Amino acid sequence: MITTLTGSNHFLVQAELSRLVKDFVTQYTDMGLQRFDGEEAEYDQMREALESLPFLASKKLVVLRNPGVNKEFVAHVEQLLANLPETTDLIIHEPKLDKRSVYYKYLQKNTDYKEFN
Repeated sequence: MITTLTGSNHFLVQAELSRLVKDFVTQYTDMGLQRFDGEEAEYDQMREALESLPFLASKKLVVLRNPGVNKEFVAHVEQLLANLPETTDLIIHEPKLDKRSVYYKYLQKNTDYKEFN
């Protein structure tokens, strides 16, 4: 499952993100939960989290907040998401997306895209 959360209504985005994370932790525990901030994390850290298999859990959830600021992530997003293991769920939280970008169009078309305005 790949979910994209975006929109100007910060409260609703955070509520949906919290709900998704809580549902995952309830079912699989927090051993498989990884969070990254695109402004601080390097591309290789995010790539490794997405490509690796879960450790000490049957499934893992990777939450990427604002990965679009990392130009290398945006350049490789199609390849990364195509190679996502079945045991990994991904939530991409993008506060602002440029609707003219290829990145936005890819996320809208190939993920469970949820916009909260």
